[in-house]
Amino acid sequence: MKQKIFTSIFLLIGTFIYGQEIIEISVEDEQLIDSVGNLYLDANQIPGMGIGVLKNGKVLYSKGLGFKDKNTKEPVTNKTVFHLASISKPFVSTAILQLVEQGKIELDDLVTEHLPYFRMADDRYKSITIEHLLLHTAGIPDVGPSENYEWDKPQDDDEALERYVKSLATWKLEFKPGRKKPSYTNTGYEILGDIISKASGISFEQFMQENIFTPNEMIASSFLLSDIPNKTLSSPHIKNSDGEIEVSAIYPYNREHAPSSCLHSNIEDMLKFAIMNLNKGQYNDKQIYSENTYNLLMTPQVKENKIFQYGLGWNIADFRNTKRIEFTGGDIGFDTVIIMVPSKSFAIVVLSNRHFVTPAFQVINTAFDIASKYN
Repeated sequence: MKQKIFTSIFLLIGTFIYGQEIIEISVEDEQLIDSVGNLYLDANQIPGMGIGVLKNGKVLYSKGLGFKDKNTKEPVTNKTVFHLASISKPFVSTAILQLVEQGKIELDDLVTEHLPYFRMADDRYKSITIEHLLLHTAGIPDVGPSENYEWDKPQDDDEALERYVKSLATWKLEFKPGRKKPSYTNTGYEILGDIISKASGISFEQFMQENIFTPNEMIASSFLLSDIPNKTLSSPHIKNSDGEIEVSAIYPYNREHAPSSCLHSNIEDMLKFAIMNLNKGQYNDKQIYSENTYNLLMTPQVKENKIFQYGLGWNIADFRNTKRIEFTGGDIGFDTVIIMVPSKSFAIVVLSNRHFVTPAFQVINTAFDIASKYN
């Protein structure tokens, strides 16, 4: 399972790799991250993962460990594409605030202003706002168990998302919209995705491509699975009834649930996304969103529990006497996390191809300690 991929040589080739400035770390520090990462793979029976680390806007570590498919033994690299599951949500919140900047929506707009066909079997739905959806305070129930996503019979047509929103007409709210205590719901983000489409006049996936991926030079990323070359994809892995790890026969993709769950990306691209966010919306010479939007995204709005608060699309919590901004994702066969520590100009992305495993705390802490040594 331990797959050594040598990066020391190409790290010395130049100042930039794929357009990003790098930090040339010592062989010992690189090998330490390798070692901790491989121990994590072995301890949790994970076939493979990608790890990316940033410090001061520079790439400190970016590589793959293990295999993208346990059967073929093809190695994971920093270009291997993973299903990122709920890390889709910060992209959706970013897009919503871009539309606010464009004057096409307001956060306090009622959902029905943009989706006149939106109905629920509970008259309180009429008071749900866009902000309620972003903060998980709308009272809308979650999608539920994995089988409710219908990963085994995905819909891939342009009307899939609107149909899903219309299907909520028989649902009832769990509480009055606007309650201060949030209740996490993927369903709300599907509605936000449909709002993005209707407010922009193009599909949800096209808006994300034109307004986030392209200006941020995220060339391997998409919410459309058909955009991703099969040769770059990691396979999802599950534990079977005999306790053995195998490739899942079901791949988690369905355009009905694209906004909440179907982002596809790799380590290279996700480091670019982290750079943009740590730069308050700027990537190279392009301003993806304004500093005011940054403050809305990254400032706590409601308290989730004793540990986490919600910004608009991000989880916010303490980390070593400072603040961390993060989101995690998990679906059939995949587990993902992105963490940013703005005060330390640090970020880490970990993408793995097995779900329901212990979080990669040791990998994260080791990378943070090593990053603290470099400028």
